[in-house]
Amino acid sequence: MNDDLVQQAHSKLIIREILLHSGEIKTSEDFFPFEKKAYEIQFKQYIKDSNLIKVDDEDFILFHYVAGFRALPTGLSDEEKENDLLDKVVVEVTAIFSAIYKLIEEIPEEAVVEFAKFNVGFNVWPFWREYATSTSARLGLPPFPIPLYHIPKTNK
Repeated sequence: MNDDLVQQAHSKLIIREILLHSGEIKTSEDFFPFEKKAYEIQFKQYIKDSNLIKVDDEDFILFHYVAGFRALPTGLSDEEKENDLLDKVVVEVTAIFSAIYKLIEEIPEEAVVEFAKFNVGFNVWPFWREYATSTSARLGLPPFPIPLYHIPKTNK
């Protein structure tokens, strides 16, 4: 992480809003919520894109942050896990959040990239945790922990 670039972005960006941009829920044909089965839960998260947006002479940076989980039956063999798992997925939930920051002063693209890597996910994570928890409950999935947000590892 380049602390100078992140601090530069911190001093020139103000978080405006975190909004749900879109969501998708898929369940397999044989998913039946009253069968209280145990599932293996896999997670994903990443920044999809970022855009500079001008509204009424104000500049904003909009990041789309993707977060999701999928439930798989427990007990899959290593060989089954190495193959395409799409036919094994019982439930898949994906959300895209809009993380909107007001740009007070222009900053270099490298600062935006560093800020995105280390801050956008951190800001979105509480919204994702609530969405994942409430959606899984509505689907009838047994409760499972949503992991804490982890700052991406760097080679430095």
